[in-house]
Amino acid sequence: MPIHKAKNEDFFKIWTSDMAYVLGFFAADGSMSRNKRGGHYIEFQITDGDLLEKIRTLLWSNNKITIRDRGLNGKPIYRLQIGGKSIFENFLYSLKKQLRIFIGTNGGSLYYSRAFRLQYASFDSLKIYQFMYRDKGDMYLPRKKKTFDSFVKNL
Repeated sequence: MPIHKAKNEDFFKIWTSDMAYVLGFFAADGSMSRNKRGGHYIEFQITDGDLLEKIRTLLWSNNKITIRDRGLNGKPIYRLQIGGKSIFENFLYSLKKQLRIFIGTNGGSLYYSRAFRLQYASFDSLKIYQFMYRDKGDMYLPRKKKTFDSFVKNL
């Protein structure tokens, strides 16, 4: 019998700046998977344990954050895995539609080939960038924003 953990099943249904941040973070350091028994999972891995704790709090999760010693430069990797078909499907199937409605993306493709992927052309990526960093707050990784800034300059 599965162990049920707390989580906000509707987190990805309501568009907020926190939700946009978690989506961006997921795009950089997240993954989704289905196991052979039908379990659905979203997962985050990062070397910043404090940031992952903030994300866990935003998702109202009581899932354990595990630590692995295989990080870059000897840093540990912190991992949060959240299971649940509802949160998984809400994330996947709402994401593309919500980006179109709230940001005005025109394209994008969502497909599964050993992993779920959502890809956008440069013009739509710029729209996503502007939305994610419009009201920055403190929920972003400076190194990721710097990379995105560099990408945007070259468009």
